[in-house]
This record gives sequence, structure tokens and C-alpha cells, in this order.
Amino acid sequence: MHVYPNQLSKALQQSLAPLYVLWGQCLFTQQSAAFIRHTAQHQGFEQRILFTIESIQFAWEAFFNEVQNHGLFAEKKIIELLFQCDNLSVTDKNQLYSAINHATHNPKLILILRANEKAGKSSWLKHLTQTYPNAVFVAHRPLMAQPYQHWLKDLAQQLGLTLEFSALTWLQQQTQGNPLAAQQSLLQLSFMGNVTVTQTQLQEIVDFAANYTVFDLQAAILEGKLDLSLQILNRLPQQGLELPLILWSLTQVARELLAALSAYPLNATLWPRLKSLYLNALPRYCWSKVNSYLQLANAIDTQFKRGQSFIAWQQLAQLTTAMATASATQPLFSSMLANTLSTSLK
Repeated sequence: MHVYPNQLSKALQQSLAPLYVLWGQCLFTQQSAAFIRHTAQHQGFEQRILFTIESIQFAWEAFFNEVQNHGLFAEKKIIELLFQCDNLSVTDKNQLYSAINHATHNPKLILILRANEKAGKSSWLKHLTQTYPNAVFVAHRPLMAQPYQHWLKDLAQQLGLTLEFSALTWLQQQTQGNPLAAQQSLLQLSFMGNVTVTQTQLQEIVDFAANYTVFDLQAAILEGKLDLSLQILNRLPQQGLELPLILWSLTQVARELLAALSAYPLNATLWPRLKSLYLNALPRYCWSKVNSYLQLANAIDTQFKRGQSFIAWQQLAQLTTAMATASATQPLFSSMLANTLSTSLK
């Protein structure tokens, strides 16, 4: 059973599952695991044993000993298996499947698996979802702007802090995609005895730590947030993202807008949050304007392939600006497009 992180509490209230599989951002999987443990403790699962897979080779014997120990006088316990490696060998996968099979038939055991974002595409996770329908699978995907802001506000309240609005929005922008940095900063402020936190206080202790994705860029553009869009665009290459991937993300936005303007349904695979952003942003665009974005994107792609990367990055910033600042009354950026097209044809 797949459960959204915010639905985990409800699922735990209904019943405890023999197997929980959590993957995604480390801080959030830690929080979910702690919540599961807390709930299980009230039902007698007081012992906790942690195993960590740090390399391809893992000593399974001790793990099996704990999993298979379910005698009459055995204590109820929680076993956590933390994956700190990206891949499992065929042997390790088979060992894992065998151990889980034993664990799920032990009524005195709850097994929690925790892994990073890459686990979402792994063959072993796919196998588990198909084999154990009674297990609970929770994917902790990166929070987009508004949900992340709510999470920061809740975290501050838990620590006895009140963030001024300017402080909240600044912290959100500086730590987007890196919630651990936000948590450490707020913890530091709570230790210092602060109650109401200003932006100035945050700026004194927070290093620039935002990690963004192309989906954050898409969301910022659709929300019409120019400063944030350019900040993300500047940050993405520092994180190792190449121009073609970033350009693809803008092209995807343009194509989805073009489809919506032509009365075609939005892509069914879009995140629900992005779907609502498209619908809200649609009145700012028209067919000819969006089509010009695609023409400019094609010209940028040509420039990049010809080795004119500096010009391509400049024009990518201009395309981002045009898409983020679009309005129903805004004229087409025909001169920009003409200059870029002429440059790409040289």
C-alpha cells in the first residue's frame, strides 16, 4: 500500500503493518521512522535494533538471527535496515527478499527499511511493492515551495519559535531542497533562546544551502516569481545540472501550456501541485506567445550544440524571464527571439 507522508499518521492509527519501506530525503524518512516507532511502542514493541548496509557486502547472518527469533518468550521488537549504498548485488537482493519473507510472518516483529531517493527506481523496491501488498510504502519526495514553507513554519513552532514572514520566506528560498540545513539553523536559534526570529537573525547563521530541482524552476515560473526563478536557474548548474536538462524542463512547461491552450488535457503524470499551477497560470499566456517560447528554446538548443554555451546560458535566462513575467497584456518578445534566431543561424 502506497501512502503519502501526510497520511502515515492515519494509516498507523488503523493498524500496524509488518513492513514499512521509506525512501527519499533522509530527514523526512528519519521522522517517519521515529513516528512509526513511537506508535509501535504503545503496542508493546519496545526493543529497537538498527542495521546499516554501507557497502555491497553486508553480513546477513546477524540480521537473519534477529528476524528468525520469534519464540514463545521472544520480545516484540522493531528492526530497522538503513541503506547507505545505492546498489545491491544479486546475492544481497535474494538475501533481503528471504529476510523480509521471514520477518513478515513474525507477529512479534516490525521491519522498517529506509533508503535514499535513488531507491525509488531500484529493482528491489519494485519487487517489494509487487510482492507485499500489505506493506506500507512511503515516498518522501522533495517538497515544493508552498508545502516546504508550511513544513518550516510547523518545525519552528515545534521548537518554540515564531518566524516573521520575511524570515520564513527567506529561509525557504535559502534552504529549498535541503531541509536538514533549515532544521539545524532553527535548532541553533532555539538553543540561543530566541522566540521571535527575524530575517537578520537568520542571515547571521544560515549559509546558502538551497538545493533545487528543475521542478522547482517550473513551479516558480508558473507562479510568476521572477526573482526565485532566476535564483533557481543560477543554482542548478552549481549543483551539476547541464543546460540541456534545464532547457528541457522549460520546453516541457511550454508544451503543456500549449496543449492546455489547445483544449487538450494536461499530462496525467504531472504532480498534482504542478497541475494546479498550470491551471492558475493559464490566463497569463496565449498560443502565439507560448509558441514563441518553443522557437526560442529550439534556437538555444542549436546554440549550445554549436559550442556557443555562454550565449545559450544568457538566452536561457531571458527565456526564463519571459516565461515568469508573462501577462495577458504583455507583448511578445519578438526582438529577443529575432536576435537569438539570427545568432543561431550564423
